[in-house]
Amino acid sequence: LGDSLTVEQLDSTRSLPIDNLPPPPYQWAVEYQGRIVIMGMPSDPDAVYCSGLSEIDLGIPQESFPSEVRFQVPGKVKKISGGIVFNQTLMLATPKMWFQVAGFDANTFQKNDDIIEPGCAGFQAVTVVQNQMIWLGPDKKLWGFEGASAPVDLSAKLAQPIPGLRSMADITDAQLPNAIVRVYNFGRYHLIFVGVSTDGGAGVSWMQAYDASSLVGSSGYRSLLSDGSNVGLTESDFNFAHRMFAMSPVDVGNTSYMFFGDTNGNVYRWPDGPNCDAGVATITNVSLTSNVVTITAANSFNVGGKVTLAGLTTSTFLNGQTLTVASASATQFTANFTHANVSSNSDTGTVTGNLYAPQWGSIWLSHKMPGVSKKYMWADLTTDRRDALGNFAVSAVSSDGVDMARSLVSVPTQPKPSRYGVDPALVRGSLLSQAETANGQWMRTVITFPSDTGDASISMIDISAVPLSATNP
Repeated sequence: LGDSLTVEQLDSTRSLPIDNLPPPPYQWAVEYQGRIVIMGMPSDPDAVYCSGLSEIDLGIPQESFPSEVRFQVPGKVKKISGGIVFNQTLMLATPKMWFQVAGFDANTFQKNDDIIEPGCAGFQAVTVVQNQMIWLGPDKKLWGFEGASAPVDLSAKLAQPIPGLRSMADITDAQLPNAIVRVYNFGRYHLIFVGVSTDGGAGVSWMQAYDASSLVGSSGYRSLLSDGSNVGLTESDFNFAHRMFAMSPVDVGNTSYMFFGDTNGNVYRWPDGPNCDAGVATITNVSLTSNVVTITAANSFNVGGKVTLAGLTTSTFLNGQTLTVASASATQFTANFTHANVSSNSDTGTVTGNLYAPQWGSIWLSHKMPGVSKKYMWADLTTDRRDALGNFAVSAVSSDGVDMARSLVSVPTQPKPSRYGVDPALVRGSLLSQAETANGQWMRTVITFPSDTGDASISMIDISAVPLSATNP
């Protein structure tokens, strides 16, 4: 067989390994009971292969995938679309359902078919939040399963299209299998990130962030009402200025971050300040052609970021202008700006990346008085900032029905009286001072945090209202 060993020199105590099969090309892998589990094989899409352990007498177990530790989809009619380890079992999904594998080796492996429905939209669309398995289904719903009861639709509030807002129905069918679901855990904080495409293009154009603290315990920053009840799973969402293609939680030292990567090779991390464009660049040259201005300046700005110009001595018409970066390199950037052409010329001045202010918003709440028309009085904020007044902003709108078409309006703020005089960490928003927030059965509130690099938190939002009338006797 190509060597010079005699028959007598061969090891007769062990059999020739005929089942040390190499792994075929695959899309996804997880680790279960010390084994590498691969799935999404183009040559065998309805199967799951496990690497060997005790089954391998000769060779490297992690590189061998014996036939005796493989699983087929029940009925072989659907391809594998997801896999994850949950509650010390291997959970495997098709688009229709999940099945479960328990055990340690070929002799003890047991498969339970069709334990829950629906299945998973894609390999990256499932995660675990402590005692909950979370996944995005092919029905465009975010599901939660705690291992015993029926799965719960966590995205019910986003199910129906609402004018001017995104909903789960906006997720593109063709890109649904490429959706990404990740969890961010840090101390008492538990967030679920769901990244999807809503325009048909590859990658992530719409990001949902769910506060999952109510799923895993009483801690966290979920929305609690003063009677001790909570509004359940709360959600926020945003559209990226730069299209993302990857995201993953990573620990840096003792701090956890969620990292994002775009198609230009840029990497972002959260939480890491309000804006990665927050920097100052020095202008050396300006030109403007066909309503596109080119600014020469060493910079680290990103496409879609907002920048403000100041101190120009030649192209003074740009002073005070806030522009949206259309393209950027290390030495210059461009932006759309309507103006007559300007020849390339040397200039001075600065470009400052704008800070983005984070926001928190509530769902429609009846504030312990369902079916009752109310006069809304105050929205009181308790913060940890001694410069709260002027740095926190309040927006709100009231309605007799849950009308998402009603636009939020800015609420005037003032110091909140306290027994000790004026407490600089308290802010009072006057809801009764304008018709859009003064009366109604329901109210939505949005709090805008300080647009600086300092930390800030809100421990309580207190909405004061008095009943006017009830709609039912």
